[in-house]
Amino acid sequence: MNFVAWGGDFSAQEWRNLLNAINRIVGTSSAPTGRPAIRVFPRAFAVALGWGTVIGGLIWGLYSLGDSVDLRTSLLGHPMIDASVLAFLGSMPVAIWSAWEVKRAGFDSLQLIVRRSFLWFLKGGIVALLIVVAAIAAGAVREVAPRAIAIELTRICVVVTTASACILATSNLLWFLLRRGLGTKAAMVAG
Repeated sequence: MNFVAWGGDFSAQEWRNLLNAINRIVGTSSAPTGRPAIRVFPRAFAVALGWGTVIGGLIWGLYSLGDSVDLRTSLLGHPMIDASVLAFLGSMPVAIWSAWEVKRAGFDSLQLIVRRSFLWFLKGGIVALLIVVAAIAAGAVREVAPRAIAIELTRICVVVTTASACILATSNLLWFLLRRGLGTKAAMVAG
């Protein structure tokens, strides 16, 4: 099987051939003709809720370690709630795109969605590290004590990782929807 020009189309013959080969090895007769019904949004919501809790707790913990932040100010009643809601909102596009990727591959696993979203956060982390290095090189770090510098850079890294992953996942989702919409319109015009 040749996947060089595959391009990720799960309705392509190459993909069907791969599924049939796997089914021959496993011992079933043939690949299913249709995709299973996969509920994307409830699973994406659950993943985003999990990431929002973890990242929100980390952000709040890092801010509470700093001396320069007033922890009494809050939009939603408590700074930890603020951090968790912002982390949830930043994680939601990542979770939706990850769930959509897993669905497009024909799988229905919450664990795969979590793994895929973790990869998007890793990509966001790479962007965050580049930004942190640029911030250090530009002299944007205000603190002078080593502990305070470490806390500030970690805060920046966590927030920028979440924002970058959100932007990357959103742009991929929009690009996919645009290609899909244009492909549908092009097929309708040609037909």
